[in-house]
Amino acid sequence: VVARPVQKSFSLGQLHPLTTDYLAQQVVLEATVKMDGIMVYSVCHGAQVWLWTRYGYTEHARAATKHACEASKVDFIGFISEVESHGYTAMFEWVGPQARVKEVVKQTELVLTQLRHKDTGLLMEYAARQELANAYKVPMVKRLPDLEGKAAGAAAVAVKRWSARVEGAVLRLRSGVLVKAKTKWWLGAPPLNRYGWQDDKQRQAAADRHVKKVLHMELLECR
Repeated sequence: VVARPVQKSFSLGQLHPLTTDYLAQQVVLEATVKMDGIMVYSVCHGAQVWLWTRYGYTEHARAATKHACEASKVDFIGFISEVESHGYTAMFEWVGPQARVKEVVKQTELVLTQLRHKDTGLLMEYAARQELANAYKVPMVKRLPDLEGKAAGAAAVAVKRWSARVEGAVLRLRSGVLVKAKTKWWLGAPPLNRYGWQDDKQRQAAADRHVKKVLHMELLECR
């Protein structure tokens, strides 16, 4: 196995109701900020290190790889090589104005989100991956301890009510499944245009389409 990132996500409407109920009742073991960017993951072959998106070595993947290789204060390549030696794939969020998603982020950054074992598919615990990241000065996604210990459904409702203009949270459940919980603002906000701003009428129209949603979670498929 060359790399094993987290793969496809499903919205609640795409899941069987029993699956939704089952997930909503599970306890959240770990909660982190869901950064609004582009997921990239490490691909290593011999001494070569690349970052790929879900679609391969795309324009964003090449830009993220260049950023990692040229970083002067962060040893991304050393970090990726280290986790590769332990059998893990590193996953990052590529955030900044170049991503042009919904959340306004002025500074370009590569932030570690997860480490997944290529053979077992298991995710490394937060404290362990933070220790590795700190050794190489790699930026790490923020943890949200206030959501941990809650049922996933209750945690997702709490996230949706956040007033901040952020995407939401990633919840790791007791079963090992990852769930994305989104804020009401993110659900109603249109993507940024090429000038980096959102049209007020477009944003309000999108918000109106989502106003009846009580709960929104997305299941991240771990296979």
